[in-house]
Amino acid sequence: MKNTEKKRLALLALAAGIVPAALATSSRAVSAAAAAQGESVVRAEASIAATAIKPGGKATMLVMVSVAPGYHIYTNKPEDEYAIATAFLSAKPAAKTGVTLGAPAFPKTTTSISSPNGPGKISVYSGSVKLAVPVLVAKTAKPGKVTVSGTIRAQACNDTSCLPPVTLPVSASVTIAAAR
Repeated sequence: MKNTEKKRLALLALAAGIVPAALATSSRAVSAAAAAQGESVVRAEASIAATAIKPGGKATMLVMVSVAPGYHIYTNKPEDEYAIATAFLSAKPAAKTGVTLGAPAFPKTTTSISSPNGPGKISVYSGSVKLAVPVLVAKTAKPGKVTVSGTIRAQACNDTSCLPPVTLPVSASVTIAAAR
C-alpha cells in the first residue's frame, strides 16, 4: 500500500471514530471498554514540593505519568506523523489568582521502537515519566491557597495495537505566602 493511500485511509478511519491498530496493516473500532482500558494503562498525578511561594516567585509542579508494563506512549515530539504526541495543557484559572503555569519540560528518551508506518524509529516513553511544569506567581498575587491544574493527553500502544488517546486531569495546590 502506498503512503498516500495509508494517509487517506488513516484520515477516513479517524473521521469514522476508528483508531488505527497499526496503520500499515489494519484498524478496529473503538469501544467503551477500550477507552476505559486506556485510562487504566496510563495514569497521571501532580505535586508541588514547595509549601509556599512568595509573590513574584516560582516553583515547579512535577507531573508523574505512569505507563503500564507492556505499553508505551509517544514522546512530545514523535518522529512519525501518525503518532499522537504526549502533551500537557494547562487549565485556565477559575479566578484571577496571579498564578500561571509555564511550558512543561519533557524528559529526553533513549527508547525507540520501529515505526508501524514505514522505515525508521519513533521515540517513546515507558514506565514512569516525570514532567517539570513551572509555576509562576505574579508580584500582585494575593496570599492564600491556590490549585493549579492541567491535563495530560497520551495514547498508549503495545507492540501490536494502540488504545484510544486519553486525557487525564492533574492538579496540585500551593499556598501563596504574604508579601513582606
